[in-house]
Amino acid sequence: MILKHLCFQLDELAVTDFFSPIRDKRKLIETLIRAVKYMLINPVVENADVKGEMCLYIDKMSRLFFFSESKFFSFNFPFQVCNSEDGVVFYSKHVDDLNSRVTSQILNIVCSDEIYDASCVFEFSDKFLDAVEYSEELWRQFIDLLKYEDGYIRFDHDPDNENGNLHPLNHLDVFYSNVATFKLGINSKFSKSDLIDLVNINTPCSFLAQA
Repeated sequence: MILKHLCFQLDELAVTDFFSPIRDKRKLIETLIRAVKYMLINPVVENADVKGEMCLYIDKMSRLFFFSESKFFSFNFPFQVCNSEDGVVFYSKHVDDLNSRVTSQILNIVCSDEIYDASCVFEFSDKFLDAVEYSEELWRQFIDLLKYEDGYIRFDHDPDNENGNLHPLNHLDVFYSNVATFKLGINSKFSKSDLIDLVNINTPCSFLAQA
């Protein structure tokens, strides 16, 4: 059975982990894979310890959403998900089961400075093989993650850095790298549903109004 909506509670440690700044594609892929591992584990968080939430929507819009008190962000989710007798299963066109072992291998690649600092393709391949047990499926999945369109967007309620129209109290940050990102000011604080509706192609379109 295909699942369309899953939500997971986050404690303070998980919020600190997931909400660390994303400045490049490598960090975004790391956050994506750590999110898959978190959903596979599905830890129980007591109500008193809940500091945030992570939600996955699979539809025409396939996205992960992360919510904390003052910051929301979202990006494209490139995998499929279904429910089995053993729980939730994530898969792709290359990997039948993105289980703990496979996700750990991908993290070994993504988090390896030696791989990313390789001076040539031959050194890259050597470091890649040092980090993981090679398989064609894993290689193709890694390449797809490097190529996939992530569609990152973030909402901030940021009183600490508010500076008039240069840095509005409430704003959207579109894209994540310093050379590409830009802000869109918002007149009021977004709710969770506001961000979901903004990127959901099945709901009415939002409009920009000039100040």
